[in-house]
Amino acid sequence: MKAKEFKALREAIGISVTWLAAEAGVSPDTVRAWEQGRAAIPQGAVETVRELDRLTDYLSDIILEQVLAQGSEKANLMFYKSDEDYWAFHPEDRRFPAAFHAVMLEKAKKKLAGKGLQTEMVHMDRESYFEWLGKKEDTPETRSAWVDRRDEILAEQALKKAENRHGDSSQTRSLKIKVPKHFRERIVMPAERFNDLVRKYGLSFECVAMIEEVPVETVQNWASGKTPVPRDVEYGLEYAGEAIERAVEMAFENAFRQLGPPPADEASDAVVFLPVFENDEDMQFFRPSAEYFPSRSQAVVISKIAKKLADAGYMASTVTLTRDEYTQWRGKRKDTTKLRERWMHQKLTGPDGDTDALLPALTGQEFRMLRESVGLSASQLAKLTGFKSGDVLKWESGEKTPEYAAVSMLVGLDADLASMVEEIRKTMLELDAEGEKPPVFSFPAFKDEKDLWKYFTGFRNFPVSTHTALLARIEKMLHEISILPMFYEFDRTAYQKWLGNRKDNLEMLAQWDRFLSMTGNPGLAN
Repeated sequence: MKAKEFKALREAIGISVTWLAAEAGVSPDTVRAWEQGRAAIPQGAVETVRELDRLTDYLSDIILEQVLAQGSEKANLMFYKSDEDYWAFHPEDRRFPAAFHAVMLEKAKKKLAGKGLQTEMVHMDRESYFEWLGKKEDTPETRSAWVDRRDEILAEQALKKAENRHGDSSQTRSLKIKVPKHFRERIVMPAERFNDLVRKYGLSFECVAMIEEVPVETVQNWASGKTPVPRDVEYGLEYAGEAIERAVEMAFENAFRQLGPPPADEASDAVVFLPVFENDEDMQFFRPSAEYFPSRSQAVVISKIAKKLADAGYMASTVTLTRDEYTQWRGKRKDTTKLRERWMHQKLTGPDGDTDALLPALTGQEFRMLRESVGLSASQLAKLTGFKSGDVLKWESGEKTPEYAAVSMLVGLDADLASMVEEIRKTMLELDAEGEKPPVFSFPAFKDEKDLWKYFTGFRNFPVSTHTALLARIEKMLHEISILPMFYEFDRTAYQKWLGNRKDNLEMLAQWDRFLSMTGNPGLAN
């Protein structure tokens, strides 16, 4: 690389002579000698500026993905006027100057413009932000909230300062600035719309609080109109709605697989019994995986399933399950997952019905293959279903017929893993159709169950080996559609060091993983 090209690239990525000299372990005069052609430029220095240039491209791509995922017509990009301001908000990036961050934002702005999106560069005023923050915790959400109300907050703070100097005169009152209505409509969700979605999906305030990671009191204030509802809350509620729709589709597919297609010329006489619960406690007792969702959400799911089954020609009927009735039936027997599953199945099929009518008849070998395909050992399956390891071995050897609870769990888990893989496949194909299919798909591979359960609650109580089985299925699917899978072992220590004071959630985990997949160094991600 020629001296002029080297200097132009250094300036283009926002790096000063002093910074590069410190990074390279030389004096600023040495860097100036490189750029003036008085000394040869080491290859290591050339690779450093090239890598930083690529890094700004990659990080700007992450910003582009995040903005597109929000579905907004306009994006606010936060910039900082000094290194001190930048480091105050991003202490993990103290190695880099604010100018480097500004270059990344400019690249993101051009890419967003190419997608037809408007962008606004918003100065993150450190003094104003922390004055407004007060004793509240500094999080990405509070920063976004400050940006959304920036003009209003700055005006209020200016008014307060003016009133402190001159008193509350008409002159100081005239300084008040209101956020334009058209701007508020883009950042605030109407309370009516919020309440409509909550009712539509049968969600409780507690459930919404869990989805949005806010106190229940905040959700109550949104519903009453006491405080504005951030526009991005709508995406969380729509996500819950998508989860309900997926549950409906899976239930319908299971009925089709178990009962076969109804006759074309008349309705089927096969009846699908659907469980309903009288209250949240009963539903969580029988469906612990739905611990955050209220029973009325289950009622929404059941009503949608019943309608879809009826439209297809099946008959559907509901059966109420209560903990009191189960307890009375159980008597002095020990309460186990196996016993609960057996009682629910009896309720849904009738005491004289065929206890295996709704499940495939599996040979011992097929049962073992199914168990292994979902990443469970014989002992793990026994623990999850309340049996003994010896029982599992007898089922797989053909000595005994597999119990309903065990077959039900394996079939359901297999369907869940298949559904997850299919969701990823659909997303990748949609991106391909838009000309944006990624060449690489990265995903964390966990070695600790606590880490797995923290970020993927759907795997709670299942071992890491089940997650590994999912990764194997994802890997196979990605090869089929010509995408390179890259699975990284999750390193909690490295992740926490990179995370710093930022809020730990799935979005941050995904950002860390994307950066790691490119650089192998999580210390630079924005």
